[in-house]
Amino acid sequence: MNLGRRFEACDNNQKNRVGEHYFRWLDKETCTIGKNVMHGLLRRIRMMETEMRETEERKNVVVNTLQSLEAQNLEMERIIEENKELDYAVSDNRRLRLLLEDNMMRHRQRECRMSMGACVLFMVIVMMMIMVSNMSGKCVGVRAVKTILELM
Repeated sequence: MNLGRRFEACDNNQKNRVGEHYFRWLDKETCTIGKNVMHGLLRRIRMMETEMRETEERKNVVVNTLQSLEAQNLEMERIIEENKELDYAVSDNRRLRLLLEDNMMRHRQRECRMSMGACVLFMVIVMMMIMVSNMSGKCVGVRAVKTILELM
């Protein structure tokens, strides 16, 4: 195992001939305690790399969630603005409906007054015809009333 040990090497052996390859360690071999420490450090490094990857994945999940929430927030703000516009339209619609109902009520009252006036006028005309016919002694008033009623 080479845990960072330095060495010398010369590779003049291009055709794999035995004895033409030079290799020598410059550093002494690591002791058993050093090897155990090195293995422990390597395990810790791998654990830290795993934790770092997991942390990065969690960060990506949080970033995606944040982006999703921001998009939902923008959508909610748009809906709130649209709701305000609709509330204004509804209140304006109520105002116009009340105005229309008021105008319809006035129109009905006007029609009632005109109908009453027409009835009173009709009764006055009939009474005058009856009075005129009684004064002249002829029964023209009754025939005129019958004719008028038939026309209706």
